Amino acid sequence: MVTRTPAGQNTLWLDVAQGLVTLMIVGILGTVLKLLAEDYQAKRLRQAQQYEFRVDKYRRLVQITNKLHRISLLVLVDWYEDTLRRCLFDIVDAGAELQVIKHEIWVSRKVQDLPFPKPEPVTGRLERMYAYTDALAREFDQALSELHAADGENPAWARLKELPKSKDLLAVAGRKDVENTLNSRKDYLDNETEVLKLLTEAVFGQHLSSR
Repeated sequence: MVTRTPAGQNTLWLDVAQGLVTLMIVGILGTVLKLLAEDYQAKRLRQAQQYEFRVDKYRRLVQITNKLHRISLLVLVDWYEDTLRRCLFDIVDAGAELQVIKHEIWVSRKVQDLPFPKPEPVTGRLERMYAYTDALAREFDQALSELHAADGENPAWARLKELPKSKDLLAVAGRKDVENTLNSRKDYLDNETEVLKLLTEAVFGQHLSSR
């Protein structure tokens, strides 16, 4: 500034002002871009967490149904009391796991970014499904408490063939005599299919056709 003429000093002041404005703009843009990047990363993290939450429920539900399917096959080839008792424990475990899944989905409605914007269609069906497993477990428990059977047959096995949900599980025609629960394994599988459909829609964010 000392070595410049008055006109040169004015020009220099103008250059300094322009440089300061440029620095301010760059600083502001840098801050905005940093905030946008952090917000984007946070959204990606939440989306990944939501995806994993939904897929976890899908996988566990499939495992539960596979366990029930194995029971229906196992008791047909090994219907002794020890096997039936293990099957009873597996049925109780399946029902307990269904209740846990339902509880996790229901509680998730309190978070800011809902993994399931409308959890009621899912939780309502899950309630009916574990009501079915509870009723099935009661039948197995009732059968295992039997002391006698005709013609020397295993008493628990003989009783299971008479109880409605157990008969249905063993591919014998069942009776619709229990209210407020599912009446057959087919009803259970229909509900499971609908729950899996709802979970898949939530995972991929799009509606699936009923075909």
